Amino acid sequence: MRLDARTFYLAEPRVRRQRRYVPQPYKARYLGPLPGVRHVPGIKYVLRSVPTVVIRYRPLDLRVPVVERPGREGRTATAPRRFVWRRAATTTAAVTLLAAGVVTMGHAMRFDADWTASSTRLTRMWDEGATAADAPAFGAPDDCSQLPPSRIARADAPHAVLHVPRTGLRTAVLEGADRATLDRAVGHLPDSRWPDQGGTTVLEGHDITYFNELDRLRPGDTVEVQGACRTWTYEVTGTQVVKSGHPVRHSEKPELKLVTCWPIGALFPSDERYVVSARLVREAATADRAAAPAPAAVWPRVVPELPPGTRAEDFAPERTGMPLGRLSVSRELDEAYRQGPHPLQVERASVRVVGAALRALAEDRPEWWHRLAPGVPLPAEFTPGTRIGWQDRAAVEVEGYGERPTGARLTARVELAGRSHLLTVRTRIDRAPDGAGAVARIKAWHLEPLAR
Repeated sequence: MRLDARTFYLAEPRVRRQRRYVPQPYKARYLGPLPGVRHVPGIKYVLRSVPTVVIRYRPLDLRVPVVERPGREGRTATAPRRFVWRRAATTTAAVTLLAAGVVTMGHAMRFDADWTASSTRLTRMWDEGATAADAPAFGAPDDCSQLPPSRIARADAPHAVLHVPRTGLRTAVLEGADRATLDRAVGHLPDSRWPDQGGTTVLEGHDITYFNELDRLRPGDTVEVQGACRTWTYEVTGTQVVKSGHPVRHSEKPELKLVTCWPIGALFPSDERYVVSARLVREAATADRAAAPAPAAVWPRVVPELPPGTRAEDFAPERTGMPLGRLSVSRELDEAYRQGPHPLQVERASVRVVGAALRALAEDRPEWWHRLAPGVPLPAEFTPGTRIGWQDRAAVEVEGYGERPTGARLTARVELAGRSHLLTVRTRIDRAPDGAGAVARIKAWHLEPLAR
């Protein structure tokens, strides 16, 4: 899943939601919120009248409509018009869900188009000395003391490079920990410090891209943060799993925190975070850039094979109901490939082509099937209108060797005709007809009945 730094670093208060209605002989009058109280949904406000009526703040309008009903012997009781806030709540929920869907789909499309070469491009910018453009603002280009990571001015330029010898990770570090930044590289939490400033440095990354092997680190392993002129070497002291919202305590001693989602490789939302702690053991001059490891190659963008007139998002897990489990990458692939955004792209394309195939079987569209799975016979277990039930989350493994991904394998337990089966689907990656990218298609389809 994608990591949201704010949920890790800042704990959100919980508010008890309740509503009390107290009939009174006087009509309540709204005189505005109490002085110094912020308008936060879920917080209770007081209508200042005699006697007092306590109500809950409503997102659309704090001034709840009040109607008068005649009581006994001329007394007046107040009662909220329930249909008003129910209709308002329904409208608010519908608009919120629609907006969330549009934002999610738009972000997914943008993420697909941008992630393939972004990290490699940033690393190459670093190796070619792109940060030298900041030198005029701080001093001469050869004055290393004027180019610490904390003073890199360009937002699109890497501030440092993170190198983890144990896993072979080498990637750029950008300022910021928002989603757009973490889609491109490892991010530096703005509320923490850079190594040249002393104290606690917090770096965050996605557990399904750059930090997908972070759990391999053990106490005693080293982690390097390479600046333009200085390199800080840290020694791992321990790891822990904490809940989202757990605060990070600043320390005056130089230390490093690497943060990602837990469990590693989760393709589903998680409220736990994996934290690697390390202490500074050495600071030295940065070696010649030319001696640094060469950046990874740029792999072609992978898209799913689709039926005519459809889009990739039509077969997203949210649309097909496919529950996703964890993503793994074959150890036969190079370290540089495994710890980057491209395996996730192969997973997305493979999941969508499988979703399209399941829809083709359920709607009896053999022409779709032969396009999605050329050379693969139609499964005999499926009849028109047959739909499967998912009994667990689907696990996805990206396969390949060296720097060449060959496809992915999806496995899950499903229910078909009242019986459990093990579904195994393998995809392959073919070169696109235009030669500008790659296309994921189904290579093999196997449905094995499980013992009762």
